[in-house]
Amino acid sequence: MPLRMPRYRLRVCNNEFDFNNLAIGITEALAPDALILSDPGVIFLLRQHFLDTELHLSVQANTLNWAAVQFWQGQGIRRVILSCELALEEIEQIRAKVPAMELEVFVHGALCMAYSGRCLLSGYMDTCNLNQGTCTKACRWVYQVTAATENAAGQFVPKVETTSANVAAIAGASLHQSQPINDIVLLADPQKPGELMPAFEAEHGTYIMNSKDLRVIQHVDR
Repeated sequence: MPLRMPRYRLRVCNNEFDFNNLAIGITEALAPDALILSDPGVIFLLRQHFLDTELHLSVQANTLNWAAVQFWQGQGIRRVILSCELALEEIEQIRAKVPAMELEVFVHGALCMAYSGRCLLSGYMDTCNLNQGTCTKACRWVYQVTAATENAAGQFVPKVETTSANVAAIAGASLHQSQPINDIVLLADPQKPGELMPAFEAEHGTYIMNSKDLRVIQHVDR
């Protein structure tokens, strides 16, 4: 009985392309199984250079409905990696409307603070661009929360001295119960003492603090 060897997939990563030299770094000799892309211009140009290579649409393209999937199908895309924010019913609708398109979805990981590919939190907090693979998952840090006020110089400063007791009280009253006790709070990562980020709360609470894990593994059979 012949031994079946696992088939390994080659993934080529190049986050920055010179539009005058798109073929550099991606050659037929490498024989990639597919190219994962999100920029329409790059898709258009690569379609001309690599006629026999599968093109897959990245989750960064923020594909949210069957009409968008159908559009990309017309552009020569073989597989669409759908946005993580879609409900199972929405994915089922896309499958029914575009049965010939390969669909890929994430079943584990963090949910971004916006539709996939548009999160600005990591760049704001840590100057790291998620579209270049350097997301620091700032939405998942353990923050200390302190009530703040604006001083005469226009700076946001803590209203009270930060202690474990008042941090717990502020976090419990404001963020967990969706009842803001203040218009402004300061967020601090315990690993970066002294670095404070102001957060402005609306009537329903602070939205950047409500990340949940993506846990869809139990629905794979569906």
